[in-house]
Amino acid sequence: MELLKIMERGFGRLVIGLILGALLVLVLGLPLVSASTVLITYPNQDKIVIFDTESEKSQEVALLGGPGRLSLSEDRGTAVIAMTKDNSVSVFDLKTLTETARINVGRKPLDVLLYNGKAYVANSNGKELVEVDLNTKEVTRRVDVGKAPTRVELISLEDGP
Repeated sequence: MELLKIMERGFGRLVIGLILGALLVLVLGLPLVSASTVLITYPNQDKIVIFDTESEKSQEVALLGGPGRLSLSEDRGTAVIAMTKDNSVSVFDLKTLTETARINVGRKPLDVLLYNGKAYVANSNGKELVEVDLNTKEVTRRVDVGKAPTRVELISLEDGP
């Protein structure tokens, strides 16, 4: 059985995880798209940057609305990005580098998690966890989780609280 857990943490965290035998390092929402590609969000500059760590080449893409924390699909082909300035999430195709959908989720989304075809969004000012069906691109549920949630992570009950 799985459990969604909201965590209130400060910025500047470093999370290290072992995924499919590859070490992925996430610093302030910078997940590795592949072994040599990093996706970087710039909320105050309304852009994302795709950076190849091997060639040290980058590509900038404008994304209005304050792109913040993000989550990648299992196939690493799609990123769902919390858009903090316009109260939405962006569904972004990493192969074509285009936004395929913008979904209104409520007040100040700060974090997003993808799981089983759904996006779970922590709305800081809305005091809620929002569930979005990524197939229909619609909000399917809102749950009041208390004051100012900032992170959402998936944990297994076997791992403990």
